[in-house]
Amino acid sequence: MDSRNNFYTALDFLPQRQKNVLSRLPSNIISQIYEIRLRAGLPLALSTPDDTIFACASGRVSRNICGDMLYATVDDIDYVFNKACMHSVYSHQSEIADGYVITPKGHRIGICGTAVINDGKVSNIKDISSLNIRIAKEIKTAAKQLIPIFASCLGGLLIAGAPACGKTTALRDLVRRISLGEAGGSRKVTVIDERCEIAAVYGSMPQYDVGPNTDVISGINKADGIMMALRSMSPDVIVFDEIGKAEEISALRQSLNAGVRAITTIHSGSIQQLLMRPQMQQIIESGAFSKAVQLSGRGETVHIEEVYDLEEAYAKAYRSSCNYIVYDGSRGNVCQRA
Repeated sequence: MDSRNNFYTALDFLPQRQKNVLSRLPSNIISQIYEIRLRAGLPLALSTPDDTIFACASGRVSRNICGDMLYATVDDIDYVFNKACMHSVYSHQSEIADGYVITPKGHRIGICGTAVINDGKVSNIKDISSLNIRIAKEIKTAAKQLIPIFASCLGGLLIAGAPACGKTTALRDLVRRISLGEAGGSRKVTVIDERCEIAAVYGSMPQYDVGPNTDVISGINKADGIMMALRSMSPDVIVFDEIGKAEEISALRQSLNAGVRAITTIHSGSIQQLLMRPQMQQIIESGAFSKAVQLSGRGETVHIEEVYDLEEAYAKAYRSSCNYIVYDGSRGNVCQRA
């Protein structure tokens, strides 16, 4: 599935008027778009790696607001929201409370509006004012450089990067490649797909290629999913997206004791930001990860900026020298940087 096909499956959630306009955009523009934003009373905004552009009713795009803009109405937003929920808002209530809905093709639709608070927690979002359709991408070259890094790990791999830099895209391709045996023999992989973004299972079938030796547990919180996988699936590798909660780290300790390696992602713009995150001490102490990689990029490209020994980097950060391992993508090797 190439990026244009993914774009067209995302368009299926739009009203026909907007779908007709966006489907006529030039293919070179379509391949760059990774987000479609609808804001009530404002033009449709399209995010690309270099800029935000606006859709025009004539089927072209502009970096500036003009008289030919394709606007979104409150009714348009209601249409997209209800279609994304498959006209069953109640069944998506837990996702909505977290500010998003996941569609059958793995596209994540972010929600902005007025939060409804019950017992100190968000229970719903009403008066929705804007939606952000983040287009899921299947890029079967995204994890090519990650395979030798994972193969050389004694433990797990932590994939760090800023939002929308391609962490989930790289994770999906890494699962496929490990399942196929590219990391040294096919390994049993279990994906804990809490938000149905990695494999996007729909009607019992993954909508994305995650390999022939991969099992997927969807719609379950990650900590419970890890324990379920350990009890029933005898995985070699457990994979999930966005580590953060203490119970997830605790579950990983048990997977490590069972000899299972872990791969997950975490939001971070740099190694310094990563090491400053409050949960990093727990992650380090769990022993579940031996290496971390820092990704960057937008749209079709996923770049490896750095590869480092996680425990070593964490220790040195507090000695103010911060020597760590750097991956030089242009030369395809690793070097030491002071």
